Amino acid sequence: MAVIIKYPAQSKIRNKEFLKRKSKELTNLDWAKWGGWFDTDGAFDSNNLKKKIRLGLADREAVELFSKTFETSMIYTESKTITPEPYRKEYISKVYESCLRGEIAKWFARNIAKFILIKKEKIFKLVGEPFLIDDTEWTDEEFIRYIATAYDGDGCFNIQNHKNNIKNMYRLRVILCSSNVEYLANIKSQIEKRFKTPLIGIHEGNSYNTKIGTKTKYALQFYVSETYDSNHPYINFLKAIKDHITLSRKKNKLIKLIELIDLRKDSKSA
Repeated sequence: MAVIIKYPAQSKIRNKEFLKRKSKELTNLDWAKWGGWFDTDGAFDSNNLKKKIRLGLADREAVELFSKTFETSMIYTESKTITPEPYRKEYISKVYESCLRGEIAKWFARNIAKFILIKKEKIFKLVGEPFLIDDTEWTDEEFIRYIATAYDGDGCFNIQNHKNNIKNMYRLRVILCSSNVEYLANIKSQIEKRFKTPLIGIHEGNSYNTKIGTKTKYALQFYVSETYDSNHPYINFLKAIKDHITLSRKKNKLIKLIELIDLRKDSKSA
């Protein structure tokens, strides 16, 4: 284990100053952004009376941003692990991780609860006492912040070549995966409603074994071709989330396709 970013340990005085300052600084848009990350790759731990929230990823960018935003240390670890069945392939897991503990973890959980769709039960268990959650409908901007980082976590943007009128063209396969099909149905409905998009498909994938039983992976997906008009609803959706994607390797794929579409538009109008 290596400590990449080091912050002082929590104390009553430091926590009081931190909570006062961050409660003023962070807005619903910030919490919506972290909601997307924690519904996908974040964890709410409350075992053995230890309250902890953590974000652990192979990608450094998001964990470093979390570490600096919430002023908590970031570590890096490597360990041998095995992929789920049926592949069972051994590999070295490389993970950046950052945590919040105790009262700061409870404060984080209460604030992010409005923007958690899958893991609310874990939030209630961590907080350990009843509290009210703002149940007003998300604004479009809040949804954009949430869904951008959800794609960061469990999404995928695959650039593919395909033939259109015998000419090779680029298209982008946009995928969001989850074992919770109701969650994907909710996201599908929200995208279609807010961006007036064509119907998006949910497809059943492979089943896999976990410690709590067998699960099935589902994928919410659609394709975007460089031949699409720049005002196509799918393009408007990708443009809306592009600047709020955290991971450069994913953001750059959106940028590439959008630039190709804009170039086609410019060449037509020339």
